Amino acid sequence: MNEQDKNNQPAKTRSESSGDSPGELRSDVTIMLQTFQAHKLVHGRRSDRDNGVGSIVGLLEFGRRMKLIWMSAEQDDPFADWYLLEIEQLLEKARESIAHAQDRIEKSLGAMEGVDVQIAETESPIIVKLQFNNPYGYKAAYSLLDFDKLVRSLLTARHIGILDRSACDAKIRSAGGPLRHAFFHATKWGFTGVVRKDIQLETQAAKRAIELFGECPDLVVRGEKRADFAPLIKKASIDTVDSNTPDAVLNGSSEQGEDDMFVVEANTTVTEKTSKAL
Repeated sequence: MNEQDKNNQPAKTRSESSGDSPGELRSDVTIMLQTFQAHKLVHGRRSDRDNGVGSIVGLLEFGRRMKLIWMSAEQDDPFADWYLLEIEQLLEKARESIAHAQDRIEKSLGAMEGVDVQIAETESPIIVKLQFNNPYGYKAAYSLLDFDKLVRSLLTARHIGILDRSACDAKIRSAGGPLRHAFFHATKWGFTGVVRKDIQLETQAAKRAIELFGECPDLVVRGEKRADFAPLIKKASIDTVDSNTPDAVLNGSSEQGEDDMFVVEANTTVTEKTSKAL
């Protein structure tokens, strides 16, 4: 049997018996990047103090950090919930900023009467396979794709004489700033071991967390304000909106939530082809 035949084989099935349920769901997701600037934001950059070069947090490190925050939010840590809310807002701001920049450059490219401009594409894109255990790595990857398109548009404008090199480089740096900021914000998170009830009881662990992160907003502590893509709280320490929602219990069991039914590996692999600079 060749490889293609193996791939076409149906998934392994089981006969139903008492207590059985379907196995874990898995998914393959890939993105295609065409610019060096976007690809650099996949891996980031290590700092080089000797040469005065600062570090850049990449998509992969962002995804790893978000896994830790996500898991803490599942365990009823209000500070983790607060971070998810902030990072979700930062990603949305980055997406909007890139979209506005894309709209402006497209208007410039289409402003010349009688000239039809096609956005530059590479013949050798890079395919990145993504495997994150929560939605935030993927949401960041979508913004990275938007950034990749914007860079291609800006480089096209430079190539045909609409932007000079200095202006083009400045716009690329500016466009990537909000996304880099969102990635970096995830690195500020640190494990607290705190649950919501600790805040109410003013425990020493809660006081240490407040010293580290500041006062957690009351709406977040009460569970009334959470990120749109926040995980279900597996075991709430106080009565919150999320802990009362029927979706928090799957098939009558509080041990396994819907988020646990979709499993992907935390690692990410990259398949690279020779990429030509635009």
